[in-house]
Amino acid sequence: MSNFNAIEFGEKLKKLRKEKGLSQENIAYRLNLSKTTISRFESGELLPNVEQLHIICDELGIYESDLFDRDIEYSNDKNSYSPFDSNKIYIYFNAFNYATKKYKVELNCYLKISKKPGRIEVDLVRAKDNQIYSTGYMYADDSVCFITLKNHLPNRSRLDICELIINIENGVNDLMYGAYFGSNNERYPSLRKCIFSQKEINLTDELSEKLKINKYEMQKLEETHALYLDIFNK
Repeated sequence: MSNFNAIEFGEKLKKLRKEKGLSQENIAYRLNLSKTTISRFESGELLPNVEQLHIICDELGIYESDLFDRDIEYSNDKNSYSPFDSNKIYIYFNAFNYATKKYKVELNCYLKISKKPGRIEVDLVRAKDNQIYSTGYMYADDSVCFITLKNHLPNRSRLDICELIINIENGVNDLMYGAYFGSNNERYPSLRKCIFSQKEINLTDELSEKLKINKYEMQKLEETHALYLDIFNK
């Protein structure tokens, strides 16, 4: 059973308000309340009523469920831990550069990891301006790490779901191979090989070659009509 926590509720409300770029005065104006009342909402000292909650979510562009603890849906005590020493994981993959009109392996985004009671929350963040693309949860054991993300509602209007898998069976302090599955701007499915690292790295030509589809993967594609990425070798 999930227990409601007023302080966590207030923290989520404050976080989502700031990400939307709104002030306490903005919310107070929409509710015809004082800034002090909004501050009490965000500290967990006071809770909004149903009508106020509806107006707040409408103003923030979120669902009511986004403000509540969802441990029932996401928590798994056995797998709810982060295998990483850092709260930031850098992601490198072959991406299209709209300026040069070419594909190039570069640092496009990073994962921001937050440890919460019973779950690990993850944000996918664009590196150049720290804008949150999507947000979700991590599940891991001693061999592999799965991350499932949905689009960050205040920033994007359309539904966008993606999943990342990271090979951690060889350790997490060196470079880690993995994959990203999501969709592009036209919603076409996109599967990419990735390099994950707890620190920024200089990409070499050798590493760039590792992110291309190899002969083994092409052979498996022809045999099974499914692309199995070879990401479990060190």
